[in-house]
Amino acid sequence: MEENREGRKAGGTYWENDDISKEIYNFAYRVMERMNAPKDYGTGELMRMVDAHILTLIADNPGITVVEVAKAWDRTSGRISQVVSSLVKRGFVERRKEPGNAKNVHLYATEKGIALSKAHKSYDSRRGEIGQQVSAGKYTEEEEKIFRKVLRALIEYYESGK
Repeated sequence: MEENREGRKAGGTYWENDDISKEIYNFAYRVMERMNAPKDYGTGELMRMVDAHILTLIADNPGITVVEVAKAWDRTSGRISQVVSSLVKRGFVERRKEPGNAKNVHLYATEKGIALSKAHKSYDSRRGEIGQQVSAGKYTEEEEKIFRKVLRALIEYYESGK
């Protein structure tokens, strides 16, 4: 297939003409798939990565509120409430009303929730995260700086709603 003066293939598909967008899309899709796929972190219970991270935040901060979790995760209180409701229903979290003020509800991990949170932390520490690879010298300091710069640019782009 002939290339035009911009180096793009004449008549090529969208993906053939935009390799970097394809790579970004494929990366984002894989991350989304992984975050949404239920996984057993070692307790016999299946849980999505996002839910496990929210549970861990609750376990590490007994008495935290939905609003505080939402702020920590930069999500809406409504979305966090949905996740918390699921965690409550499954016995990982309990809600407790503040004495003297029934409007204020605090979140606490149950023993079952604490066990899964610990298992999830252990799983994460064994996985060989990209950050651990950088720390271990797999990437140079300059490569890490470039990677972080690109990540920040991508985050800003997607947060802008363009």
